[in-house]
Amino acid sequence: MKRTILTLVIAFAVLASAPVAVTAQDGNGPPEALPSPVPEFVSDVLGSVLEFLDGGLESLGETVSGLTPGGDKVPPGEAGR
Repeated sequence: MKRTILTLVIAFAVLASAPVAVTAQDGNGPPEALPSPVPEFVSDVLGSVLEFLDGGLESLGETVSGLTPGGDKVPPGEAGR
């Protein structure tokens, strides 16, 4: 279950930075354009996942909802108490 949650969070982080345009290139190699940095809340979400995996959070969903845009900000470690 922990691996599933971590996979979902990583997928969320990747999707959050998805609007980056990738240009076609001739040959092999990395894309010419670098992706933009992920939004600030992604670091908080990943920190909350690690805290959840360590047993410090009871409700990861409430915490993630509070940290993502449009949610009520809940400091990591305080949701689910």
